[in-house]
Amino acid sequence: MYVHQLTLLVLASTAVRAIPRPQGSASGGSGGGGGTIYDCLAGMMAPTFDDGPDPVKTMALADSFSQAGAVVTFFFLGSKVTEHPQIVQSVCAQGHTVGIHGFNHDHFGTLSYDDAYSQMARSKQAVVDAGCPEPKLMRFPYGEESAAANQAASALNLRVINWTVDPRDYDCGHGGHCVAQNLGNIAAQIDGMDAKATGPIVLQHDDYSGSKDMTDGLLSIASERGLRVVSVATCVFGEEPARPSWWPENQRGMGMEIGTVTTTGDHGKPSKKHKVKVSDGSYHAGLDGETGEWDNQGYDEEGTSAFLNQHAGSRMSAGAERAFSLQDPSGETDNAKPATGLCRLRSKYLM
Repeated sequence: MYVHQLTLLVLASTAVRAIPRPQGSASGGSGGGGGTIYDCLAGMMAPTFDDGPDPVKTMALADSFSQAGAVVTFFFLGSKVTEHPQIVQSVCAQGHTVGIHGFNHDHFGTLSYDDAYSQMARSKQAVVDAGCPEPKLMRFPYGEESAAANQAASALNLRVINWTVDPRDYDCGHGGHCVAQNLGNIAAQIDGMDAKATGPIVLQHDDYSGSKDMTDGLLSIASERGLRVVSVATCVFGEEPARPSWWPENQRGMGMEIGTVTTTGDHGKPSKKHKVKVSDGSYHAGLDGETGEWDNQGYDEEGTSAFLNQHAGSRMSAGAERAFSLQDPSGETDNAKPATGLCRLRSKYLM
């Protein structure tokens, strides 16, 4: 009997008082210019979450959106990034966008240029040290800006992001009624916008909005209004989530790689290892014509395609396992006959 073991890598707070959007401020609807951005391109909605990473709720948020196939944006505090770098790395690995929110949640409207620069530079470096791409986005705590702070952000190649919609989740707190109240506030504010002109950037906080009910409700609001849930990088600049650096062969889409496949023979023969590539994270695109045998360079097209057909259109949540049959087309078994083994795919990250 053959045993196949596979690991699947898929691609895939502090209460604040927000200052209302100033009248006549710059809009990011076109994605151009250097002013502060408040909204998205039309037809899009960008949920954003401030004040993390929270040791529990940040990953709950990231996982919930990933399971729905959505990518969102987190504005992390540098001080918390240094405390929870593994969480930050996991958020990035799922394809979410990480921006910065200062280092200590200070009032940037009162900081000197040097102090503002130092806070943002330290926060950027903390995110990079955690294993994520260099941040391009900055949200000032409380939405407070100043000429000095904006100049420091520009010097660090950071685009300042504010928001269109603020449900004031920090006012409600953590009561059971808060989900409905916050969702109602979001829906009402979106309905008051000119949806044909711009899309909303929604302000929330990991600590107050980090629940599956809140995530599901937010996705429903977007769906009912025909809005695509995206990251700020997508809604403002048109950038799609970056492909994972560990899969240079991924030429299209947020694909997935089935890592090392270990085959163990009945009589303790040496194991063989190979890699299987699947180029579409929705599990139904096949292998783009790739063929091969069970060897160090080959691909098992038949067995992987069987899995794709079996689970077409489905998605795996982080940590999920599924069993399926994998055919060894080379016939190199202990008895020199083709064999079908029971395999398990364990999803570490969802695309």
